[in-house]
Amino acid sequence: MGVSEQYIKDYHGRENELLKEIQQLKQEILDLKNRLSKLGDCEKDKKAAIEEIERTRFYRKFHSSVGWCPTTEDWNNLFHLVELSDSSFVIALQKLVYLNDVEKKICYLCRIGVRPMVIADLLCLSNISIYRKRLYEKLTGERGSAKRFEKYITSL
Repeated sequence: MGVSEQYIKDYHGRENELLKEIQQLKQEILDLKNRLSKLGDCEKDKKAAIEEIERTRFYRKFHSSVGWCPTTEDWNNLFHLVELSDSSFVIALQKLVYLNDVEKKICYLCRIGVRPMVIADLLCLSNISIYRKRLYEKLTGERGSAKRFEKYITSL
């Protein structure tokens, strides 16, 4: 077997592994959506839902951006999971101001506790502190810092 044939065989093997992992992640997300949709609005159920999300590989992928670039479907799944598990945050955020796609992603990632440098990597932003500071000002109408933005988002 030639080098190029081995390379193609290895490539297809890795491709199949990745496709299986994608299917597993999709099934995990579907299972989560089903479980979360059944949970009520009481605080105990909300906490259990958040803890369940935190135990998933999908959630952990957003906390470690190494070698991973979320797809549109990944972002939509993240938005959906946060909306199901933390609807009061979503409602409060929507009532404040219009947020563009990047601003919404920063808010959601901050809400689930993703570190600023990981947010910067996921969104390919060079200075996430400036974005967070400006978002605070946009959301509150007050001057503030990136740290104040994080505190504000977690308080919603």
